[in-house]
Amino acid sequence: MRFSRPFRPDGDSRLGRLRRWAGTRRGTTVLITLALVLALALPTVAQQWVGAGHKMPQLPPESAIVPAAPKSGDCQYFPETQHNLCGEFRAYWNRTGGLPIHGYPLTEEYYAPELGVVTQWFERSRLEFHPNNPPQFRVLQGHVSREILAILQAGGVGPTATPYPTYTPYPTYTPYPTYTPFPTPTPTPIPPTPTPTTPPVTWTVRMHDGTFNPIFGPVLSVGPYNGYVFITRINIGSGPSNPYTGTLPFSVTCQGDPYVSVTLAELEIINGGTSGDIISGGTGWTGIGGNNRTKTVTTDGLGRATEALTLDPGNLDDGDVVRIQCWQGPFGAGTLKAQIDLVGATLTVQLQDLPGTAQSSTIASGNAADGKLYGRVTFGGSGVNGVPLLLQILNSAPTTNKYLFESRAATGSFACTYTSNPLLSKTTATVAGTPGVAEQDVFWHCPVNAAGIPNDGTFRIYWDRDVSGTITTPDPYGEVTQTASGPIQ
Repeated sequence: MRFSRPFRPDGDSRLGRLRRWAGTRRGTTVLITLALVLALALPTVAQQWVGAGHKMPQLPPESAIVPAAPKSGDCQYFPETQHNLCGEFRAYWNRTGGLPIHGYPLTEEYYAPELGVVTQWFERSRLEFHPNNPPQFRVLQGHVSREILAILQAGGVGPTATPYPTYTPYPTYTPYPTYTPFPTPTPTPIPPTPTPTTPPVTWTVRMHDGTFNPIFGPVLSVGPYNGYVFITRINIGSGPSNPYTGTLPFSVTCQGDPYVSVTLAELEIINGGTSGDIISGGTGWTGIGGNNRTKTVTTDGLGRATEALTLDPGNLDDGDVVRIQCWQGPFGAGTLKAQIDLVGATLTVQLQDLPGTAQSSTIASGNAADGKLYGRVTFGGSGVNGVPLLLQILNSAPTTNKYLFESRAATGSFACTYTSNPLLSKTTATVAGTPGVAEQDVFWHCPVNAAGIPNDGTFRIYWDRDVSGTITTPDPYGEVTQTASGPIQ
């Protein structure tokens, strides 16, 4: 058959024959029956095909429909519908056409339990979030057309069609109030950085060896005076004596504010014995009467003004007081900022006996104390606490007897070949109501198992002048000995 040839109703073509058959009574009856069957079956088939296995969405909750406030973060707010578009929904919306394809958001995103996913409605689409899908398929479009067709077909002609419920008109529309944007937050002003306040300087005066190490012991309170206690006399029973020969160099430093004018004043507050100058040395000093003098200097960048001076221990007696003052401005007219005293004191050293007969150690056990090494520091007859002393036994001396500051059996490292010189560091304190005392028990150690009176022994007490805990020159000391007549017996 040629398509360019017109159909003829009465031709020999199949269409012609069909037309002639449909014009018969039998043909007409068949066609009417077929039309009725299709009219009844097609709506039901379409409805079943659209809704088969598909979860139908329900009306969004009120919380998703009401106007929302703008959200922060990865969100875009649409004042036209007063809803937000956020996160992966926003990325998909922008990537697949944005406003022309999807329209404005009609709801916030919400979880739809009937669908089992988070969803959001738009003017032309509905988006669903499927978190278990691959990243490129986590956001999918809902089957909106399919759902609309199923809803429409639910009211079509068919043997099981359910009539629509009686129409209830929507209430009169009340427009949403005009959106008022949140005011732009006013940033909290950052307070200005406070200007650091320099703490006030504590002014001090120190006596030292030139490198700020102790040279006259620690600073102590001695009656009304505050400063250094200098052992200028040592009494070992035959009367006090001066243990020094020559003079001692030292430095004095006034420390306060940097680059200010200060006046140093050396004042002999008490000089009751020898009237010679106790402290001398230095240049540029001006005498102000007696052995007193002053000097004006400027502190350095560290606030220090240091002078090298000389102490003559022969002119510093027990009870004497020399004071170094630091004035800001002129002496007497400026401001006294700090001062320190140097007082002369006496160290008394004794070897005392204890009750009972002296008994040396045995090889099985030690023994009880046989004597006591005793020292006391006094200023004008009053005891002074806090003075550092070193107590020593000279077992290395060519003597027959050995001693310890503790009880030991004469065996092992403490056998009678023992020649070590025990040394103890002590600080004067109040003992049995007497201030200024440092004492230690002495044990007769060798020869083994001896009794009676040890016939020799040498003991010393040093003034630990530099507070080092060891004997250094020129730490003065008092030495006492044990003889065949005592004192230990």
